[in-house]
Amino acid sequence: YAVKPGKRKREVFVILLGFNEYRENIEKALTLLNFSEFKFGSGLPADPKEALDAIERETSSILEKARSLKAQVKEIVEKLARHAGRVSFMREAKSSIMRTRALSYVSGWIPREKADELKRAVLEVTGGAAYVRFERPKLGEKVPVHVKLYPLFRSFDLFTRLQGTPDYYEINPTPLYTALFIIMYGFMFGDLGEGAVLLVLGIIFLRMKKRFLGISPSTWRRLGVIVIASSISAMVFGYLYGVAFLLEVWEPVFLSPIHDIYGIIAIALTFGVIKLILALILNIANHLIRRDYWHAVFSWKGLLGLLYYLSGLKIAIDFITGGMKITVLGSPGTLPFVWFCLGMLGVVFVAPAVKAVVKREGHVGEKLMDGLSEVIEMFFSYLTNSISYIRLGAFAIAHEALGVAAEMLSHMWGFAIAYGFMNVIGVLIEGMAAGIQSIGLMYYEFSTKFFSGTGIRYKPLKLKAR
Repeated sequence: YAVKPGKRKREVFVILLGFNEYRENIEKALTLLNFSEFKFGSGLPADPKEALDAIERETSSILEKARSLKAQVKEIVEKLARHAGRVSFMREAKSSIMRTRALSYVSGWIPREKADELKRAVLEVTGGAAYVRFERPKLGEKVPVHVKLYPLFRSFDLFTRLQGTPDYYEINPTPLYTALFIIMYGFMFGDLGEGAVLLVLGIIFLRMKKRFLGISPSTWRRLGVIVIASSISAMVFGYLYGVAFLLEVWEPVFLSPIHDIYGIIAIALTFGVIKLILALILNIANHLIRRDYWHAVFSWKGLLGLLYYLSGLKIAIDFITGGMKITVLGSPGTLPFVWFCLGMLGVVFVAPAVKAVVKREGHVGEKLMDGLSEVIEMFFSYLTNSISYIRLGAFAIAHEALGVAAEMLSHMWGFAIAYGFMNVIGVLIEGMAAGIQSIGLMYYEFSTKFFSGTGIRYKPLKLKAR
């Protein structure tokens, strides 16, 4: 037999020659082996060449008919496309429309600034035969959120979307996320030279026109803006630290993390304290917006929690400046704050039970357990969250430690190779690690105090005229 590769993968064209008397047995064997017999159509000439020419003519005719049919279908689709927008609109709006033979009732949400424009459009379309009324949302009603942000914030909105959509009754944290992320990144990755490398990388991301690594061009542009903003911050802090490409090029304008470890740690902790206080203020504001005055005051993340945290800071400062002696807690200047903190813990413990009695909601025993869990979380959360910000200073020190390592390696590898290798490590690994740490501090230590992310993003129905 002869074997010839076919056009399809895993297929071959086999020609078998044999006596006609064995044909039946051969066909049975081939059938069991899943062979498919190729048969010429009926009515073809006996001459193979003539048969092939006939097949090619028929194929050309079929292809011509297919092209003609495709053109007809395209024309029909173009005609129907004019109505596709209206059909799609009606399908999406179906849940918001009630109709009778003489009346249509439509309800939905619209941004306040678009209200007059909508009213004019509806009256124009209906020739004035319509009644349009606007109502403010009722407290507690699930309202879609129309997110409006300035260009820089739109890219950092990616961080907010990863957590969810801000509720209608809470403050959108995106502007704060933007500022805090940029500051924390630069603080940890302060290097004028490596920051410039990241700036170039961000510009490349910003100019991406095609999908790459499964990421769409629009997402690359968002990442580009984030990288550019972060790199500028790194360059500013690099100037303040006096560092470029891991080299101490000039005297620090601010301080040198590796030469002033206690100073950089103190600044990191101070920054963390300010962030936590801001988070608690935002939580109080969100509860006031919802008119949930109870949680705004008595929650462990409310006013009582804020006063407790401020008092705890005073105790911590006195304890450290007093030589870390336990006797400091009993001093006249510190003891009142100790009693105040204990009092706040007690109030937070009994608050859920008191609310259950006053409003007759739930069992008192269960609410006391809720209060106990809040007290435990209140005591440990504020302490651990504050200490977590030490990592800001630690990463700033670690970055300059790469410069020390490069200097040591330069004696063996040479200056160019040692510093080149360490700068690559710095940009690729520490540059990414600084971003991850910034996101972690922003999500866990900060946003968990006030952000719910349970909102619904406003997606208006659009009807485009064709």
